Amino acid sequence: MENYLPLAKDDGHRATLMVMRDLQHPGRALADLERIAAWDMGNKHLPLLLTREVNKLEDWLLTPALTEFNAAIRQWNDLEEGVTRDEVLRVDLAYLQQVQGFISRIAPQAAADQRPLLNLLDGHLSFVAGAFVSSRNLLEGLVKHPTTAPLIKLQARLDLLLGGVMSTTTLTATTQQDILALVELVNTEPELFVYRNTLLDQLHLYLGKKGSGTRGSSRRASSCSRAATACSARCGRCGTASMPATWPSNKPPRPTTTA
Repeated sequence: MENYLPLAKDDGHRATLMVMRDLQHPGRALADLERIAAWDMGNKHLPLLLTREVNKLEDWLLTPALTEFNAAIRQWNDLEEGVTRDEVLRVDLAYLQQVQGFISRIAPQAAADQRPLLNLLDGHLSFVAGAFVSSRNLLEGLVKHPTTAPLIKLQARLDLLLGGVMSTTTLTATTQQDILALVELVNTEPELFVYRNTLLDQLHLYLGKKGSGTRGSSRRASSCSRAATACSARCGRCGTASMPATWPSNKPPRPTTTA
């Protein structure tokens, strides 16, 4: 692709060429997104490419933690060249912060109809990083905004709910009612029903993880189990976590150990 960029007739054309590459880029593409924004800040494909970047970070950071499987896009083999899991986690979190910084820089200049999605991606990255307070601050307004698309509102609402579940020691009766209300919404709203399986998979996965990680507190594990059971009963299915598509490996620079 780099060989074709000098042949482009203008910056918009160059941005389009970079978009074509990044639609299939399996690794870290932030440097390319920076170039696209520099050439064409209003490029309509930037939110889509950022969504892909967020999906990659979910895979790298959450798949091992929640499923005990390796990420579908594996950056390194375990202990390859002396790289430890802690080092990989550190650089992945640093990359997440870089992506968030990019979103914050471009959001004020984005088209009005793109800003809710950018806001959602920003808040969701905080959720992925375990920064639940930051995630809540970014997403609460999005849920209440009258012009936000229903699907964006639903994902924001789900992140807020799961952030509360993962950051508290017990599930309150209010939280359990919020879970059931969310399931009811997905089941009854025609515009959201098509996304039902994907969204409920997220809910089941986190509830199951919360319950399995609470061996030291039978009360907490029991409340998670009851919520998961009620959720499954309400939605009429068991949650099976959907895994990201497998891409070939594309390594970023090897992490360096800090002193």
